[in-house]
Amino acid sequence: NLILIRKYENTDIKLKIDGDKTYRIFENLFTNIAKYAMINSRIYLEVKDTKDKIVIEFKNISATPINFTADEIVERFVRGDKSR
Repeated sequence: NLILIRKYENTDIKLKIDGDKTYRIFENLFTNIAKYAMINSRIYLEVKDTKDKIVIEFKNISATPINFTADEIVERFVRGDKSR
């Protein structure tokens, strides 16, 4: 019951990335959004093509209040399994 709102141009963007690892990242993000988003809310997916990088943003409204900082959540990924 989530509504996906996409904001990006319908152009091809070619990147030199590891497809398997990138797939796991996106899968994890979408799984977490589905698991923790407020029911009947919106999910925002935005892709920005700047001169020197591609920015992909996922946004959603959490079902429960967030009680940690952005630095704290990133720290969990940094100290996690190196294979991920």
